[in-house]
Amino acid sequence: MNQVMNIISSLFEPLTKIETYENIATKIAMIVIYIIVALIVIKILNKMIEQGFKIQNKSKKSNKKRSKTLISLVQNVVKYIVLFIVITTILSKFGISVEGVIASAGVVGLAVGFGAQTIVKDVITGFFIIFESQFDV
Repeated sequence: MNQVMNIISSLFEPLTKIETYENIATKIAMIVIYIIVALIVIKILNKMIEQGFKIQNKSKKSNKKRSKTLISLVQNVVKYIVLFIVITTILSKFGISVEGVIASAGVVGLAVGFGAQTIVKDVITGFFIIFESQFDV
């Protein structure tokens, strides 16, 4: 019976120390700060992208719908890149091997790429059509 009590007390002992809660609070604060900084960076980059396309539209005649599509496309790509960087940074701060996650994502991406080869080819072709203005309506 005494051994059971020792095991139970050893399990709950870290919960009675203030250092445990300080460590948890520090990590939560760090995550919140990373997320806030990521949102600010995304907002700033979105404004820069919009301004860049406005300057480009003033300098030459271009299609408004095409510009709107390109702005949305570039903003989404930038958003996902920033979020990926923030998530990998947070995972590395918690001691999770980011290299393994990135390698796994690469293998999954490769498998999906081979499995959906025609869809990926059509998406890439669509990007070229949009960016090169091959068709104008």
